[in-house]
Amino acid sequence: MEYLRSYLFHAGFIPSVALALIFVALLRAVRNSMWRVALLALPGTIAHELAHFVVGLLLLARPRGFSVWPRAQGHTWRLGSVSFGNIGLLNGAFQDIKLGGRSLLLYAALGGFLWWAYTHT
Repeated sequence: MEYLRSYLFHAGFIPSVALALIFVALLRAVRNSMWRVALLALPGTIAHELAHFVVGLLLLARPRGFSVWPRAQGHTWRLGSVSFGNIGLLNGAFQDIKLGGRSLLLYAALGGFLWWAYTHT
């Protein structure tokens, strides 16, 4: 139990727990409406789809469409999408690998920001 005391007295522990609890409360409050969930997820959806778009540009896949408008697809919802006009062997290699392409750019940027924030505090 002694090892937990160091976490409890860390400067950012209590605000982090409070933020997590607020987010859980928000998710529970909006779970009966997919439109509310989509609105709550909008910032993350925009960042995710922009990462797809940017990597598509870098890999010369020619992004054609960009949408962050939620759409029902059967029993699921699609919160956003990016379509491409030039998917070939090289730039399409990461198409079915979740962390292989566009999302990797987003996670690398997030990791870089967190590293920078950690080393500059």
